[in-house]
Amino acid sequence: MLSEKPYRVEYFLSEDGKSLGPLYEFVSSWGIDYLKKHGIDYIQDQHLYK
Repeated sequence: MLSEKPYRVEYFLSEDGKSLGPLYEFVSSWGIDYLKKHGIDYIQDQHLYK
């Protein structure tokens, strides 16, 4: 019996989707600053976020 491989699917952002990049960078930076300000060590405490 031959094994069939699943089809490969690739997803890409549209130009409109790519235009949201700066927003995600801002929110990520804000989140990192928030964690640092409140003494939260994400690496040590990551089990709390799963």
